[in-house]
Amino acid sequence: VNLEELARKTEGYTGADIEAVCREAAMLALREKLEARPIEMKYFLKALEIIPPSLTKEDIGRYERLAKELKRAVI
Repeated sequence: VNLEELARKTEGYTGADIEAVCREAAMLALREKLEARPIEMKYFLKALEIIPPSLTKEDIGRYERLAKELKRAVI
């Protein structure tokens, strides 16, 4: 599994989203082969096609602006 590629492809995903992707990858592997270990990269890539990020770019922008405002308020 190429973790750097997965990190790039999951930008904008929350921790819960990434957990869902991992679970889906495991289920895809099991459906194909009952004793699929280790879970191959192809299953993660397919899971990313199925599981979208729960945050939009607008959501992320909003959180980033809020973080900046809060930093200014604290300083």
